[in-house]
Amino acid sequence: MPVSKGTKTAKKDVDFSPLFPPKLVGKQLKRNKEDIYGINENCQLYLEQYLESKNPNYLVKALIECPALLNGKRRKPDIKEYLKEFREKCHIKSSYVDALTIADESIKWWQHLHNWMGDDEKSNLAKKYLIKVAPLLVLPKIERKVLDADEYFEHQFPKVKGQHPSLVYKSPIAFMDRWNQVMLAFNETKSKTRYSLGDNKAKEQDAINAIRILGNELNDDDVKFLDLTNIMTKTVSYIRFVHELRCPICLKKGLSDKTITRLLRKAKEGMWF
Repeated sequence: MPVSKGTKTAKKDVDFSPLFPPKLVGKQLKRNKEDIYGINENCQLYLEQYLESKNPNYLVKALIECPALLNGKRRKPDIKEYLKEFREKCHIKSSYVDALTIADESIKWWQHLHNWMGDDEKSNLAKKYLIKVAPLLVLPKIERKVLDADEYFEHQFPKVKGQHPSLVYKSPIAFMDRWNQVMLAFNETKSKTRYSLGDNKAKEQDAINAIRILGNELNDDDVKFLDLTNIMTKTVSYIRFVHELRCPICLKKGLSDKTITRLLRKAKEGMWF
């Protein structure tokens, strides 16, 4: 259709895909029992269009129709409801999410992009849509310095008062490659299918063999600092201890195995899509 005089040409298409939360990829709206938030048919249609198109403008329209989703709190379900929802969550292939989850995941993802992506286009676009939804949701941008700890991790030091330094992986892919490499080494050197109570020496020797496969990043005597309970604990404690030896901060303050486990969960989520 020709553009008449005085009519502005269409703006360049914006790529909204980075603003779409990874956890919502491939999901469909779960329509049952949404009326507790006052959700009408228009809101449901907008949410479905949002999931299909990944265009955040549809979510903005849905929230205008139903502002309660911005601070919605789930009512406590009865036991039958709870068990039903629990079974649905355990069904890995379930592709349905409710309206509150859609709103919550989107807001958290936009806040993450705004806070951690620097001053690039993604961060600014996320801030724009947070302001559209509710200005109070725009958290103060974290100014931080970074300490390069080793090949896989770095420390981030927020300058915002009250926030603590955090250990983060540089790349979920690189971290998962490291995880798989260490786990494979401990699997390959396991001499018994199941250790008995008196197999401490065998456990230690198997771990020493794994250390050698991994390039002697630890000394044989360092095996006493590893949790040899099972393959999972061996892998976690090995990655943790090697990092501690390379990082002056963690060498001084110590590092919890739980931190490595938490990063593992995040890395898996980051690679989900």
